[in-house]
Amino acid sequence: MTTPIAPWNYFPYSGQLEFYRSGQAGRVQNDGDVRQIDGIAVDVSGFSSKLVIPSSFTPGPGIQTVKREAPPNLLAPSTLAASIQLQSLPQFSQAERDAAKTKDASVYVTAIGEVMEMYFTPVGTEPRSIEGLGFVPGEVLHGGGKAEYVESEVARIRRMADIETKLSAEYGADVKLAYDPLAQEYLMLRRGQFGYDRVTSAREMYARALQDVSKMG
Repeated sequence: MTTPIAPWNYFPYSGQLEFYRSGQAGRVQNDGDVRQIDGIAVDVSGFSSKLVIPSSFTPGPGIQTVKREAPPNLLAPSTLAASIQLQSLPQFSQAERDAAKTKDASVYVTAIGEVMEMYFTPVGTEPRSIEGLGFVPGEVLHGGGKAEYVESEVARIRRMADIETKLSAEYGADVKLAYDPLAQEYLMLRRGQFGYDRVTSAREMYARALQDVSKMG
């Protein structure tokens, strides 16, 4: 698997990302569908990794908790008996039903499912755009080979743009290729999925790289 260089921000260098990956903050879970496309691992499900932690959530007074292994009977006996009695009542008018909807419905909630775990995406580990051309490393500037380095970086970005184009054609939708820093793999994001609107497509990153190269001479 090819792992890209992290974007130039503080997070990858703060140690926080490695802390999350280590499992100390919670179990890292990824239920995606990873495919090898032109030698690159791409999760075509588009579901980014999550941290899973035990939940300490407890419902308020008067609300029952239904165990996971128990049948999902969410009605207390008194509520069930009342619902049976209501079956013999006459039909209500639309106005009466609308009036009932405006009342507090919390009294009808008698039980909720037990919450054993919570899933969340830590700030800083959200799907991000693939890395663009960025800065030229100091060792390249001082050691020479700048043109070769830039050429290889542009080829990398074009490769990702080509994969994105292939996936868009295969799935019949304008998908975006992003990077999941927790799973250290790429994601294929469809419109409406988490991260789609916040990342820049690989094709646009490639167009920007070509513009940057022309400015660099």
